[in-house]
Formats: sequence, C-alpha cells, structure tokens
Amino acid sequence: MATLALSAAVKTALSELPRDRSLLTSVWRRLEDAADDPERWTEFPAPFPHSPKTRLFAFDAYDSSGRRWAFSALFVTIPDDLEAIQLAYNDAADEYPEPE
Repeated sequence: MATLALSAAVKTALSELPRDRSLLTSVWRRLEDAADDPERWTEFPAPFPHSPKTRLFAFDAYDSSGRRWAFSALFVTIPDDLEAIQLAYNDAADEYPEPE
C-alpha cells in the first residue's frame, strides 16, 4: 500500500473545486483508492500522449446536488509513494455521451 502524495499542481486543482463536502470527500477517497491499489485502479503505462512512466486514473464523482464531475489524474511512482502530478476535471460530464 503506497502513500498518496500530491504535487503543487494537484493541490492547486483541488483548491479550485467548489467547497462541496460530497464532491471533495469522493475525490479524496478515489485518489486514496488509486494509491492503495494502483494495479487495480490505474492504467499503466498511461496512453499516448502521456509519458509512459505515468499511471492514468479516470473516475467520476458527484456533488451534493447530484451533478456528475469527470476527473482524470496522472500519477508517478516514487519510493513507497504514488504521487498525483496532474488532476483535470470537467463539471459538465453529463454532456458527454457514454462510450458505445
């Protein structure tokens, strides 16, 4: 089980999210899940155009009003840790069709 570390860029992205307890709790738990079991939750190596040294984790989270948010996080493995180096999100995830 790795420890979750956050880069400055990820800390900034998290600070820009709305102060919605449901959303923030869900995002944090999902990031911890990825750190606890990266083989299960992340794609390694991350697909092009990402560096082959990174792991990709894509997930959804919901805020307290039920709005679906889509997230993707890139991780790198450092000794005994999994560091989130990039976090991107889209609060209009419901506008995208489900994959066929």
